Formats: sequence, structure tokens, C-alpha cells
Amino acid sequence: ILRERGATVFLGAGLLVGVSSLWNQQANAFILGCLLWGTVAVARERWWLAAVCLALPMFKLYPLALGLVYAVFHPRLAWRLTLVACGLVVLPVAFLGIDAT
Repeated sequence: ILRERGATVFLGAGLLVGVSSLWNQQANAFILGCLLWGTVAVARERWWLAAVCLALPMFKLYPLALGLVYAVFHPRLAWRLTLVACGLVVLPVAFLGIDAT
């Protein structure tokens, strides 16, 4: 267990290392944040929040794998995750139309 000063130094070092991906305009921090929030929401059984957080980083397909693993073990999450993922796929078509290029 870290003391208060040790925890502050540890978190500060992690922030300095992690902020470099934001400077490069990468989506890694967004993806990690969504996956962590989704994991916490699953642990607290907040199924809609978990479905949204686990489906949001779907623009890269590999984060969806964690949501599918959780859906196998938590059937209440499965249909919500499917609904949110389908909604995120249909959303651009609804606003831009099929002919948008």
C-alpha cells in the first residue's frame, strides 16, 4: 500500500507517461477510459452505462471483444450491448444518409 506522497508521485508519473498519447492525437486514452468505465459499470451492475461505455470505442473493433466477454457472463448486458452497438452503426446513416461520401 502506498502512502499519500507515494501515491501522488505514482499517479503523477502515470499522467506524464499517458499524456503523450493525447499529444499524438491518438484514441488510446479514450478507449482505455471507456473500457475502464465499462468494467466498473459491470461490477456495479449498471447495465446501460456498461453497454454504452463498452460499445463507444467500436471504431476500433478490438475493444468490443471485452464487451462480448462480459456479455457471455452477464446475459442482462448482452441485449443492451447489441442494441447500443447497432445504434452506433445506424447513427451515421440516420444523420448523413446512405449517399454521403
